Amino acid sequence: MTALSLLVILSLPANADTKDTLVVGRLVLSGSEIQNDDIQPKAEAIVRGMSDLGVSKVKILELNSISKMIDALDNGDVDWVTDTLFPALIYAEYTNADIFEQRFKSGLPKFYSVFFVRKESNLDSIDHLERKTLAFGNAFSSGSYFAPYYELNERRYTLVRYGAKLDDEVIGKRRIYYKFSSNESEVVKKVIGVKADIGVMSNFDYDALPAEQKDQLKIIHKTAAFVKYVEAVRGDLELEIKKRLKQLIMEHNENREESVLTVDNERTTRFYKFVGEGRDGFVYMRSLVEHGTIPVLIEKKEKQKKKSYFY
Repeated sequence: MTALSLLVILSLPANADTKDTLVVGRLVLSGSEIQNDDIQPKAEAIVRGMSDLGVSKVKILELNSISKMIDALDNGDVDWVTDTLFPALIYAEYTNADIFEQRFKSGLPKFYSVFFVRKESNLDSIDHLERKTLAFGNAFSSGSYFAPYYELNERRYTLVRYGAKLDDEVIGKRRIYYKFSSNESEVVKKVIGVKADIGVMSNFDYDALPAEQKDQLKIIHKTAAFVKYVEAVRGDLELEIKKRLKQLIMEHNENREESVLTVDNERTTRFYKFVGEGRDGFVYMRSLVEHGTIPVLIEKKEKQKKKSYFY
């Protein structure tokens, strides 16, 4: 599935011709889970509330990689990004962006990940996957990489890239071999085609699979629910603009009428009781990125050392 992530760039250079423009960008990334068909009206609504700060115009810009997004945030070119959980955590950790959950009038949108196998498989539990092969989706996916990887790590599995040479630290450990796929369709093909024992994806993507594919699969595990959409605002943006931007984003989102997932597999452990709801949840999840608990598969970048206190 190819979808679009939302980023908004606020151009405020000394040039009077551009200082009044809110530049809205789209992150075009194969396998992305977020769709922003309302990107134009949303940005226009935000701009209407910033006229007293000198911002009155909207322009669209497209970027096509997480690395470019990081660079744009780091360089001060990007001020606002809407994305799913894992990319937003990466932006926050690598650029010191401030992040907060997106809430609708009906509540907080969430997702959970499902682990599935071929219907005829004798696998029936996530606790019995040692030495099996797993198909992840996109390496920046929240539903088909971040949440499943975290779940397996919590269950003390060692995840090894399929075909990688084993070193002394891995030999003898309880391990799972994994492969990446470009999108959810490729994950399903790997499982049905016996190129992987297990597949993972978000509940939304699994529910959207054709009936003929789901008839060949069975779910053996569901993770806890995680916050689905996250807003990120550049940490060193001018304070008055940042505060107004956050206020208007939250007001716009909270006026939206959309159905919100009701989950029956919530947990109350140290991590799952907040799953990204509020400061403590995001601080904890950022630590998963900071310490490599969930590997970020981009080229090494120097992280910002500045602290931000805007949430």
